[in-house]
Amino acid sequence: MTGDPTFKDQLDECHRILAIMEKLLVTKGSEYSPTGLAFAGHKEAAESFLQGREPTQGDVARVLHIHFLKHYNAIRSYLQTGHVGTEGIEGRLVDAANYLVLMAVAISFDAGRKDSP
Repeated sequence: MTGDPTFKDQLDECHRILAIMEKLLVTKGSEYSPTGLAFAGHKEAAESFLQGREPTQGDVARVLHIHFLKHYNAIRSYLQTGHVGTEGIEGRLVDAANYLVLMAVAISFDAGRKDSP
């Protein structure tokens, strides 16, 4: 696209990216939750540092935060150098945004709510 995007252009691009995010959430969610339980894989990762204590959704959020930071660091590197490594910048941005959404969900469940934080 050349020139300044319009608000409609911005909204169209947001919808395109949100559709990618949702598809990725469904695909990765089923991979990370083979039992059908939300956050099963992330909960298992949390168990590795809890010394026998049952992980809370807050612990799950901490694991998600670690995954988010990996993408955040790649995004920061891209902004500083123009290079992002093996995965494209859009993939890093989508992954980082999804981890933020998943952290919000885990924290919401940890607080005993099933609504948005």
